[in-house]
Amino acid sequence: MHYLLSSKSLKYAYYFVLIGLLLFLIFEGKRKQRSIPILAPLKNQSLAFTQTIANMYFENQDHKNIAEQQITYFLEYIRSTFNISTAKLNNDFYKKLASKSNNNVEFVSKLFTKITQIQIKNTITDKELIELNKLIEKFKNNFNGK
Repeated sequence: MHYLLSSKSLKYAYYFVLIGLLLFLIFEGKRKQRSIPILAPLKNQSLAFTQTIANMYFENQDHKNIAEQQITYFLEYIRSTFNISTAKLNNDFYKKLASKSNNNVEFVSKLFTKITQIQIKNTITDKELIELNKLIEKFKNNFNGK
């Protein structure tokens, strides 16, 4: 240390290094905050999944299975939305459902007649499946006021 401070140029170099280290500690010694990467949220793929499964059933021409599932989901919709038991599908059920759903009794009766016809058959055509779907959609649209 005595040798460094005895020479004028080494002394300036030593002080220059000390000042440099001090400045480095002041400006670079602060804790640096990492930037948080922005991640895009995951896309909702449930609609694409549903379409894929629907296309798979449709390509297999398994219309009866599709109709059975539609009927099951529709009856669950009635139970959960209108709090009506679907164990007995009779005229009292039709009147109760029609009054709670903004549909007339004739339409509700027609819908459940179609459902009963489909449940009895072993196979159905794509036209019958489309007709069932249209009746169910019309029922739901009348309830929603569309």
